[in-house]
Parts: sequence; structure tokens; C-alpha cells
Amino acid sequence: MQDAPGGSQPPPNPVAQAEALASLIRATLTPIVAPPVAELAASRQANERRAERIEALAREVGELRAETRALVALREAEGPEPTRRRRPPPFLRHLHTQWWPDWLILATLRVAAFALWLSR
Repeated sequence: MQDAPGGSQPPPNPVAQAEALASLIRATLTPIVAPPVAELAASRQANERRAERIEALAREVGELRAETRALVALREAEGPEPTRRRRPPPFLRHLHTQWWPDWLILATLRVAAFALWLSR
């Protein structure tokens, strides 16, 4: 018996088959898996930056709390503050205390003038 042309071929090498299959799988999966992996890496880096910022803010808050405690202790050591209120200057006292009657009179006069104008 003679072999037909292109008939029987020697069995392929199992290592070569495995390498070819691995190459095919790699070529198929790389475009699918690469974007999520890149996004995951970017997300991890962003989370690390946020964690560093949170640590810096926590240190700053601790420093500010210590400073606030020191200021409160200093104020308590000085004693209570006098309770004196500042008064406005004399030329502003009328405006400061009774500004609304003037506006009420002006608004009433404007409404009356508008009513007279409408009745013409």
C-alpha cells in the first residue's frame, strides 16, 4: 500500500499544540480583558491618592483640634469676656433702630398715588 499524497501526517507535537492553543487563547482574550484590567489599575491608583489625601486631612484635623483645645484653655485662663455692646454712632442711631416706619409711609404714599392714577 502506498500513502496517498497528503494523506497521513505524523502526529503533531503535544508541546507545539499546547503553545498554539495558548497563543490562540491569548490573542482572543487580550482585547477583551485588557480594558477592564487597565481601568482597575487606574482605579487602584486613584484610590491610593485618595487614601493619601484622607491621611493628610486627618493629620490636619488633629493639629487643628489640638490648636483649638489650646486656644480654649487660654481663653478660660483669661476669664470671662466683658459683656459690653457697641452702640452705633449718633447720626446712625435713628436709621439703625427705626428704619421701617419711613419705608412704610413711603410705600403707603406710592400705593395711594398709584390708586389715584388708576382712577382717572
